[in-house]
Amino acid sequence: MRLDDRITIERLQQTNEDEPPRSQILVDGVPTGKLVAGAVLEGAVQWGSFRVLFTTDDVPFEDQLTIVLLDRDLRELDSARIGAPYATGTFSELTLIEPDTIRFRFIGDTLWTVRLLSRPQLRVPFVSEPPGVHRRFGFSRHFVVSGNPKPERS
Repeated sequence: MRLDDRITIERLQQTNEDEPPRSQILVDGVPTGKLVAGAVLEGAVQWGSFRVLFTTDDVPFEDQLTIVLLDRDLRELDSARIGAPYATGTFSELTLIEPDTIRFRFIGDTLWTVRLLSRPQLRVPFVSEPPGVHRRFGFSRHFVVSGNPKPERS
């Protein structure tokens, strides 16, 4: 597992300002034609033949973090979003813990953990994720997100 500095993203022009930002993935500065949610690449990690991207939307005072697991061909295998309305957070302290764990800080001054799975695991929709973590409906996952966010203060 290592940080991957070959990956960058280039934000696409939005046709409607209500839609979430999307970006094209670049490898060594070369456009791939593959898209990812988000506007700012906070970090990229290579794990075997997989890549994990951390992107934010670049929305002050309500930023959301997207975590995306990509296969060797940059196809999305799994994703999760961390965020909530009016929740603030700055992505920081990205740390790699061998063999399969990534830690970072984000909303709620929380230390979040992503544990990568060698094969998909059963997931129970709506109850398998901590508060503030959102995924598309489905019964499997390729990584587990854990964290215990503190409530936002007014």
